[in-house]
Amino acid sequence: MQTIDLGTISIGGEDVGMQEAPAEPSPISPAPEQPTTEEVFRETLTASETLFSQPEPAGEPCGECREEHREKHHHERDEIYFEKCEDYKHCHLSDSSIEGQGRILDLTLRLKNVCPGKRVAVGVILYEVDSHGHEYPRGLKTFTVAAHRHNCCADIPVETVRFILPEDVGVGSAGDACGCRRHFIVKVAAHYMDFNSAGAAM
Repeated sequence: MQTIDLGTISIGGEDVGMQEAPAEPSPISPAPEQPTTEEVFRETLTASETLFSQPEPAGEPCGECREEHREKHHHERDEIYFEKCEDYKHCHLSDSSIEGQGRILDLTLRLKNVCPGKRVAVGVILYEVDSHGHEYPRGLKTFTVAAHRHNCCADIPVETVRFILPEDVGVGSAGDACGCRRHFIVKVAAHYMDFNSAGAAM
């Protein structure tokens, strides 16, 4: 608040608020200039514009802004606010879907009548079959089975050939959240990598 000195007001030729003092010789010092009413009004207006132009302090979103903020980030998190003196709140979280669904297929097999002293190359190919019988490749595994040292031919087990089957490449209905029935076929090929000296001469 500013105090404005309007000076002496004359009413009916008489000075109000000031009495005449006897003239005495005294050093005259220049009186400080008082701002006019227009200058004071402009200064007050400028101060008000500066005050209202200041940005509001950052705080928690409220009302419609809080709802918009929640909608923007509802896939990442749910925000819950407790108001002052509020002791209990029941909130329903946003619906969430399970991501990264798929299948894992572990296969085992047995190589029959493998001759001793010979390594075996094995290839396992996996196909998915749609409702029309069309085949789609889903994986290929190749590996070597070490030679055994038995005195005669023997059956050699092969442990755990694993295939990863993401759901997003399935041939069924993509809209089924629980997944659909999937049909696969496996083709296996195997042959010896080593041969005896008689075979090498051929």
